[in-house]
This record gives sequence, structure tokens and C-alpha cells, in this order.
Amino acid sequence: MKKANLLSIVPLVPAIEMEKTIAFYTEQLGFNNHIRDGEPLTYAGLKNGNVEFHLYKTSKKYLCDWSVIRIETNNINDHYEKYKKREFLHPNGKLELKNYGLKEFSLLDPNGVLVTFFERT
Repeated sequence: MKKANLLSIVPLVPAIEMEKTIAFYTEQLGFNNHIRDGEPLTYAGLKNGNVEFHLYKTSKKYLCDWSVIRIETNNINDHYEKYKKREFLHPNGKLELKNYGLKEFSLLDPNGVLVTFFERT
């Protein structure tokens, strides 16, 4: 009998404007929209390589304001250079080495969800 293992985690992220949010993640951050459900759209799945999360429709802005996605990457300097030219970096999210050993920067999605990219040093 094969041992049962945990394989991945797929967090649910709130979104107020589903289509605008999907466009942001696909057009700006390179994700693929591989799941769509509801008419009007109330649920979506986004994936980029090994990173996957799902969006759910909400009208509660505070859920977005208190949500965070952390994405581990390599070559973080390249990601930062690409995204800093766009206008969605968090005002306090500049690339820096944190005292806990991660090099990271943050941006905001259209709903106010904080998206932090980090690299282990």
C-alpha cells in the first residue's frame, strides 16, 4: 500500500472584481487561468509553474485588505526589475533583505491583496 502524502497547498484568495483580477494575474504576472466557475464568475483557478491559488468572489473589501500571498522564487532581482516599472508595487514593498533571511518585495493586486515575492538567501 502506498503511503499517503501531502502534495500541495492551494489557498483561496478573495477578489471583488473577478475579471479585472484574473486579467492582472494573467497579463501582468504570467499566470494561467485554468478554472472558471459561475455565471457571473464567482470562482477561478490561477497557476504559474508550481504556484497555484484560487480566487473567490466577495463584496467584503476588508477580506482583501487582510489577505497575503507569499510566492517563493529564484532570481528575485529579475522579477523586481520587471515589476518595479509598473505601478502596482506596494509603497513599502521595495526589494530588500529582511533580518529573517529572506530577500523580498511586495505588490498589490487590484483588490488590495498583498502579494510578496521572496527568495531564500
